[in-house]
This record gives sequence, C-alpha cells and structure tokens, in this order.
Amino acid sequence: NKPLVLEEFGFVRDGDKYEPETTVAARDEFYQFVFQLVQDSIKAKSTLAGVNFWGWGGEGRAMHANHQWMIGDTSYVGDPYSEPQGLNSIYNTDSSTLKIISTYAKELEKLSSHTNQKRNR
Repeated sequence: NKPLVLEEFGFVRDGDKYEPETTVAARDEFYQFVFQLVQDSIKAKSTLAGVNFWGWGGEGRAMHANHQWMIGDTSYVGDPYSEPQGLNSIYNTDSSTLKIISTYAKELEKLSSHTNQKRNR
C-alpha cells in the first residue's frame, strides 16, 4: 500500500534533434499521457501517486556541434555526460512543454490538497 512515483521519464525532441529550437510535439503528447495517468490514478486512489520528469536543461545549452559534454565545459543541460546534451532536456524556451508541466502540477496540487483535507477531517 505504498505510493508509486514514476521517476526520470523523458522523451527526445522531434526528429531526434538536440537543438533548443527543435519542435517537441511528440514529447508534449507523451508528457500529457503520463501526467494524465498520474492524475487518473490519484483520483481513483490507486498506486501511481507522483512523477519526476527527466531532465531540466533550463538555460543550459550544448557547447559543441556534436552535442557531447567535454571536461572543462561550463554549461551542462542535465543529460548524463555520456549522452548528447539536449537529448531529453527541457529548455526554458520549451513553452508548450512548460505549460503542460505547469497545468498538471497545479491539478496534482489541487488533488493532493483535497486528499489531505479529507484525511484531516
């Protein structure tokens, strides 16, 4: 009876590209699917209770044309050093993905608050 958290899920940018300007339609669809699974699970009082996506790139950007991290680089985007930088990164400019994350975070917070209020009664 312990909650399950779906951790470190991610999805590559469209066309397996790494550049921040590359579209993210497939990733957005996948993220919506995953967040909806969690939301539905919480509503049903089922096991899946949280998520932790991979990986926040923020303002970081790959410093080399081959997108590989190298010793001495001053920018790091969150992907493991052994993977192309930007492979699964969510950049601060990925407005559609950020909107999905924000929307579901607010929804999950409401569900959590509602559940906690019921427990405290």
